[in-house]
Parts: sequence; C-alpha cells; structure tokens
Amino acid sequence: MTTSSRLWESPFSTGMNWYSLRYHSMAVRDAYSLLQATKPQTLSFSLLDSQIRLLGWIAEKFASWSDCDGDLETVISADELLTNVSIYWFGNTIDSSLRMYEENRLRPFSFPDVSNVRVPMSFARFPKELPTSPRSWVERVFDMHRWTDMAKGGHFAALEQPELLVRDIQDSFRASGVPPHCA
Repeated sequence: MTTSSRLWESPFSTGMNWYSLRYHSMAVRDAYSLLQATKPQTLSFSLLDSQIRLLGWIAEKFASWSDCDGDLETVISADELLTNVSIYWFGNTIDSSLRMYEENRLRPFSFPDVSNVRVPMSFARFPKELPTSPRSWVERVFDMHRWTDMAKGGHFAALEQPELLVRDIQDSFRASGVPPHCA
C-alpha cells in the first residue's frame, strides 16, 4: 500500500481513537471545509463560472467520501453524479451549500440546554463515512435503541448502498415496535 492510498483508507478500520481519527480527518480530508468556511463566495464564483470546475469539485468529494476503492462508478453511476452536479448548476445553488460552512464557523451548533433526547434513535455507521462522535458520547445524550456498524458504504450511503440502508431502517423500526403503517 502506498503512502497516498493509506491517507484515504478508512480510519475506522485502523483502530484509531476518536481524537486521532478527527486529527487524521482534519489533516487529510478537511481542507475543503476550511476553504468553504472562510472563502465561500470566492469558491462559489469560480465553481459557477465553469461546469467542468463544478463537476471536478463535486466529483472529488464523491470519490473521496465514498466506499469505492478508487472507482466511483462501482457505487455511484455517472448519471447519478451528473444529476447531482446538474442540480447545483441549473439551480445556481452551490453558493448556498458552501456558505453553510461559514455560517457554522461563525455560529457553531450548540445545544446547551439539551442533556437527554428521549426520542428513540437508531444510527448506521458506514465505514467510509466522515468521522462521527464515538458511540459512548452519542449514548450520553440520545436514547440509543440501535447502532449498526455497516459492512460497506460511505458519506453518500443512500446512493452507494441503498439496499443496506433501507434494510437497516426497516430493522430499526421493527426493533422499536412501531407498526409499519405508522413509520
């Protein structure tokens, strides 16, 4: 395995602790986030000036955040990718998706009055997903009914592994005792 391929392997599979995992993500994967959080309009103007630049920006995110072993079309078709890019292009909406990062940087999400969310929660963790909080942290706040470590999939799980995701959602409702017609 080359150094560059090790940079993109799933940190979940390496046994890293959460802090190492976050550092790995920031050092290797999160340059986009810093750019979007500090210069969203500059990036927006350059992406909205060229369909090829927009395609390149979005395709790189799909390739980097998907569980595809370097071949994106094994999990997301060219039509699905082009549909996604077309929505941003024809809707002229890449700027609003980028600006969210700056808004979150200037006013981070905060839930100071929330100590316990009593709504039952299920969580599916896909191995190539961007880092999430450790299960023990999630369980401190949420009424965790089901946690599933999925066999494959990444950030775009609904596109990459729709059958696995649907099955896990269905199993979560079955386990909760909620009648199917109410879900």
